[in-house]
Amino acid sequence: MSHPSTDGHLDNALLALTFAKDLLTELSVDTPLPAESSAKYLQPEERASQAAEATSKLALRLASSYGTRLPLTDDEVRDMLRGSHSGLKQNKLIDAFSRAMRGVPWNSEVYWINILTSWVSLEPKNFANFIKQSLRCDSQSKLLDISAKTAASKTYTFTVIDKINAIKYAQDWNQSTKSQKMKHFQAEFKKLHPSEFNSLSDDASAAKLLKMQSPFKKWKARRYREIGARNALARLYSQFGAFIILDPAWSETDLKDTRFSRFLKATNLVSTILPPLALLDFQPAIYQLLGVLLSRLAGESIATHVSGFLEDTKDDLFSYAANDTELEEEQASDPEDSEDSSDEEDEDDEDEF
Repeated sequence: MSHPSTDGHLDNALLALTFAKDLLTELSVDTPLPAESSAKYLQPEERASQAAEATSKLALRLASSYGTRLPLTDDEVRDMLRGSHSGLKQNKLIDAFSRAMRGVPWNSEVYWINILTSWVSLEPKNFANFIKQSLRCDSQSKLLDISAKTAASKTYTFTVIDKINAIKYAQDWNQSTKSQKMKHFQAEFKKLHPSEFNSLSDDASAAKLLKMQSPFKKWKARRYREIGARNALARLYSQFGAFIILDPAWSETDLKDTRFSRFLKATNLVSTILPPLALLDFQPAIYQLLGVLLSRLAGESIATHVSGFLEDTKDDLFSYAANDTELEEEQASDPEDSEDSSDEEDEDDEDEF
């Protein structure tokens, strides 16, 4: 079954050929790669050329699914919701992006209710209760920090709630001033070391923090990586829509891995190539499936909460400038921490793709 707005309006084969031609034109690289060269011995210009071509090729691979305009089959939707994926993590992300380019079929709610009954079962009550309680938390940061420590994080519903909170966190973070961000970090760090800071005056606390600059910077570098992943989720949601919420393959854990920085650059490149509002028609079917699925898994209150988020943010979808990567990259790392975070992963390790 096609997307409802495409029936009778598009010749899929012609569209795919046209899209592929335009895509190849957009992604053409003028500078050829040096022959038989090892990245270790390349000059900076050659490394940049090699990285640009690799990113372009990956973007072409990622975008190719859009040209078919064929939504996922029922079996593919089932496998996605069950998290049926084995093999390399990078292939999981590539497959997830391919699904986002295709969307889900439009079916009646009765159809989805009937078919989901054979696919999914109610999630444990204690998980659902935990999720309901989490909706009353004032701080997305607090919820995100505890999510990885609870068995509820293994449920589909919690992955949806967790992504929504990550996106809200990113939106709030990027509206904060540098001063507000630093105060947030300092307060958070002090809470992690109560024996060092409790009962100290403001002046004494500031002096103590200066003495602990090395551990503070290392800790802050790790926090920046988490924030970078949340920013990436927010950017992906804005550029590619609610499928990022629907598909459990998307997670903050994977996106904060620096080995996948090329993947994120490639997805941003894809957004510059797709026709304007290309995925807008996909959204109603995704909203419908999410609503039916969450009602089945966790009850109406959770489904209503998620529906409210989708409604509140729908006008922000597809709104970022095509070449605007600031939201993703702004807080992925902290330049002043570079000398103090050598134990972190190598930022140049992007050879997973």
